[in-house]
Amino acid sequence: MFGIKSTDAQLLEEIMHEVLDVIEGKRNRYRYANASFSDRKIQHIADTAHHRLQSIVEAKQKDMLAMGELILALDQMKSGLFKPTNIEGDGTEVSVIANSFNAFTLLLSKQFAQIVQTLHLYASNDFTSEIAKNNQQGEMAALIDGVNNLAQEITVMLTTNLQNGLNLRSEASFLKQAMESLSTASN
Repeated sequence: MFGIKSTDAQLLEEIMHEVLDVIEGKRNRYRYANASFSDRKIQHIADTAHHRLQSIVEAKQKDMLAMGELILALDQMKSGLFKPTNIEGDGTEVSVIANSFNAFTLLLSKQFAQIVQTLHLYASNDFTSEIAKNNQQGEMAALIDGVNNLAQEITVMLTTNLQNGLNLRSEASFLKQAMESLSTASN
């Protein structure tokens, strides 16, 4: 094979299989990092392959870590914890997914914090706060509308109760005057 030793050719073939196995995800380690060849050109090729492969392995490890963090964050969400994430991938696909997920968790945590804060205000009888929808759609928009409508309905109910109370007070005042008049007349 082009004037190289058969042991070098066999080792180079094994290295190439190993490189392809790592790239395809069949292995996560490269065993031939310290392989040496008697031919300088082949040694240069092997060293170049080793350095490139090392970069690929590191990127795959970073992506695997990012996927693990993503799964942990999703598990937390399943249990009701919504907090922002800062997941970073190295590969293009994983980075896109991580960036989208980070933006999603930031938006969710802000929305839920705003809803919780508004409900705390409602609990202390302050119904003036309204949650901004910010182009939200679907279930989140329905939740925001529901909380905002709750404040409006409670305000209407309280206004009605206030008016009924004022009417009762007026009627009670009228009744009191009538009773005083009756009492004075009977005396």
